[in-house]
Parts: sequence; structure tokens; C-alpha cells
Amino acid sequence: MGAGPNGGSSFFTVLLSGRIPSTLDETGAYFIDRNGDLFTPILDFMRTGKLIVPPCIHVDAIYNEAE
Repeated sequence: MGAGPNGGSSFFTVLLSGRIPSTLDETGAYFIDRNGDLFTPILDFMRTGKLIVPPCIHVDAIYNEAE
């Protein structure tokens, strides 16, 4: 995973560095307990730098999840 649009100070950069506690599943994958419908556009934004919100989701819900 790259640094993303914010230059590397993202939640994931901190998580993967071990600076915050995390939960791994039995395969060693990180468990992130968030609403998948709201979190998907955020992940896509982190990958591409473009926020695309599906019409069935209110943009304010995405901003609240991102905080």
C-alpha cells in the first residue's frame, strides 16, 4: 500500500507501523471494525485521491466516518 493522498500520515500508516494497538485475525489480517458501506468510499479515496460517493449514501455520513 502506498502513502496515499495525504503523504503517509494516514491511519493505516500509523496502524501498520505498530504505533497503535491492532487486532489481527487467525490469518494475520488486520481487523478494522467499521461500516463497510461507509468505509469503502474512504478506502477508494485513499487509493486514488478521488472521493466517489454512491447515490444511496449521504456524503455527510462519509465525512463523519472519515473523522
